[in-house]
Amino acid sequence: MSAGNAVPVRTRRVASRIRQLRERSGLGAQEVSQALGISMSKISRMESGHRGLNADDVAAMLGLYRVPTAERAEVLELVRHGGDRNWWSVRPGDPESVVSAWGTIRNFEYEATSLSVYQTMFVPGLLQTPDYVAAVADAVASLNPSVDLDALLKQRVERQTLLLSSRQFEFLIEEAVLQRPVGGAEVMYHQLRRIAAVAARPNVNVQVLKVGVGAHAGIDGQFSHLEFADHADLVLCENIGSSSYVEEANIVADAAEVLRRLRKTALPTDESVELIRYTADQWYQHAAVGGSLETEQLDGSALEKE
Repeated sequence: MSAGNAVPVRTRRVASRIRQLRERSGLGAQEVSQALGISMSKISRMESGHRGLNADDVAAMLGLYRVPTAERAEVLELVRHGGDRNWWSVRPGDPESVVSAWGTIRNFEYEATSLSVYQTMFVPGLLQTPDYVAAVADAVASLNPSVDLDALLKQRVERQTLLLSSRQFEFLIEEAVLQRPVGGAEVMYHQLRRIAAVAARPNVNVQVLKVGVGAHAGIDGQFSHLEFADHADLVLCENIGSSSYVEEANIVADAAEVLRRLRKTALPTDESVELIRYTADQWYQHAAVGGSLETEQLDGSALEKE
C-alpha cells in the first residue's frame, strides 16, 4: 500500500480533467504557458496532481480552452473543495452522465499501478464483452434511458486496453456471477471464455468464491481497491447513480485486509479458471440446445483467440 503524497482525491480528479481539456482544445503545454504566463513545470505539476490547484489559475486555463459554462462551473467547484478528503460523486440525469462517470473511473485506473476488484453481481467492467455490456445497459435502461450505448461500448473497450499494460489486475468474483444469465446462454458462453482467456495473462489474477463458502469477509458488498506509486491508495464503491472514492487510511487498510481474506477463501487461480471454463461449457450446451449457437469445439486454442 502506498502512502503517497497528501494530494486529495478531488484535486487528483481535477488534475487529470484539466489535462484532458487542454488536449481536447488542441493546445500544447508550451502554448498554454506562453498565453497565461504559467511556467511549464507548474502546468506539469497541476496536470499530474502533484500540487494543489488555485481556482484563478484553473479558471484562466478553462477560459483559454473555451470550456462550456456548465462544465467550467463543475470543474471549479471541485477545485474549491479540493482540500476535502474523500469524494462522493452523484451522477446528474443528463444523457452523458453515465459515460462521464466511467471516464472518471478510467482516469484513476490509468494512474493506478495495481487494481483489485471484488464483484458480487456481474462481471467486472474490465472483463465484459460488448454483448454483456449491452445486456447490462438494457437491464438498467429504465434508470438511464438516454445512455449512448455506442459511446459506452467505445469507452469500455478503451478501458480494457489497460489489461495489455504492465499494471497488475486482480478480480475476485462470486460464483453466482458466472451463473447469472445476463443476455442469455450464448452471451454468457462467450463472456466466460473471455474471462478465462484474460486470466491467462501474467499480470491478471482471477479467483472465484464458491457459493458454498457461506458468510465471508466480503459480505458487506463489492468494491475496488486501487494502488498508486505517487499517491495515496483509493477504495471505490459504486451504487445506484453514485460513486464514492474513499482515501481514509483506516478504510483503505480494511479493504486491503478484506481482499487478503477473500484470496484465502476463494478457489486457487487454476481451479477458478477451470470452473470458469466448465461453466462456459455448460452455457455452451444450453445455447446449442436452444439453437442459438453454431456447433464448435471448445478447446484451449479457441479460448485464447476469444
